[in-house]
Amino acid sequence: MFQEFSWESCNDQGDPPYRGRVDMTFIVPLGIDHSSYFEQVAATMVAHCWSSGPPGQHVFGTVIHKDGVMATIGVSPFLGADGAIELSGECRNMNNHRTDSNGFSIKDQLRGQ
Repeated sequence: MFQEFSWESCNDQGDPPYRGRVDMTFIVPLGIDHSSYFEQVAATMVAHCWSSGPPGQHVFGTVIHKDGVMATIGVSPFLGADGAIELSGECRNMNNHRTDSNGFSIKDQLRGQ
């Protein structure tokens, strides 16, 4: 499993503004329907002041948001993981991150509960 932070341009040219992006992967417990599990993760977050949506957002997975942060919860595109959560911040960082690395691990900054 991995947890990574990277910068993502908010336009097709790779120019500012940028937003922070966190990608996390996880294993769904054996015998649990993946779609139901993703919905349960989202419902738990909604119970802690996140909101469903935003409306009109058509992505692969369940989408919730809070204070300008959008979370997409769904099937992992990475080998060895069942699910993934993508957290995307607001498009307001005007620094040029075009030449920054492809991201870095934040695993040591997170803890499971």
